[in-house]
Parts: sequence; C-alpha cells; structure tokens
Amino acid sequence: MLLQSAFAATPVENPALQQAQTAAQQGQFSQAISAWQQVLETPNLDPAQRLNLYLQLAQAYQALGLSTQAQQSLNTALPLAGEDKLSLAKIYSSLSDIALATRQYAQARFYIDKSLLLLPSDAPPVVRASVLNYLGNVFTVEAYYVQALNHYEDALSVLKKSPQTALSV
Repeated sequence: MLLQSAFAATPVENPALQQAQTAAQQGQFSQAISAWQQVLETPNLDPAQRLNLYLQLAQAYQALGLSTQAQQSLNTALPLAGEDKLSLAKIYSSLSDIALATRQYAQARFYIDKSLLLLPSDAPPVVRASVLNYLGNVFTVEAYYVQALNHYEDALSVLKKSPQTALSV
C-alpha cells in the first residue's frame, strides 16, 4: 500500500514521532494523528519536518475518511513547500485524491494536472507511482478506462523497476 510506505519515510528523532510512525504503520491512525499534532506543537521544529508531518497527517485523516481535515492539513502544508516541486507535486496529488473522494471531479483534474506539471523527473519511484495511480483514478471517474488502465500499469511498472520497491510489488 502506497500510504504505508509514505509513513516510513521520515527520519525519527523524538519519541512522539516514533510513536506516531509506529501507530500509522499499524493502521492506528487516530493515535498517529494525536502524536503528530503533539510534535507539531514543538516551537523550533525544522520546516521540512513540519511539512512532512502535515503530509502524513493528511494521509492519516484520509485513511479515516476525514477529508475536510486532510484538506486542511494539505492547505497548511502548501506554503511550507515553497518552491520545492516534489513536495508541491505530493500535495497536489493528495488534494486530487481528496477531491475525488468528495466528488469534486473538476477540482481533482485540476490538482492532478498541477501535480504532473510539478513532478520532477527524478522523483522517487513511490511518489511517481502514487501520482500515476491518482491520475488513473481521475481518468476512471472521467470514464476514460483505457487511459486509466495505462496509468495504473505505468505506476506498477515504475515500482517494479525500482530496487527499493521491486520485492514488495
């Protein structure tokens, strides 16, 4: 599951963060959210780590079906991303997924197109595959099934070619 791999991406430096990541990896998203919110209250938190925490919060909220809170977390993350195209691509692809979940299909298309424009050519395979998967989802709701299938296959191909994910696919 792409969601689980994203939770494992942050280096762990404090106990609350370790607790949050462990909870998220075990599917205990409410506990993870509480722990991440505690970490976010840290006054001198590194901006990059703060950004990553908001991305993880959004994924956890989404896993619980809390689209409004997920969208709020991503909207908070947007200014923290600055000009970082990879982070912006992640945010916009996640916003696309939320828009699909809330049946805002035109908004989903807008966000996934923005994500694709920003996605760096050297993006990590799991991020590229995730964006392609979300693109496939948009094509599916637009009833372009062949294009959707092509993007799902591309996402799988990206993961199979990656040494980090080839064994788990």
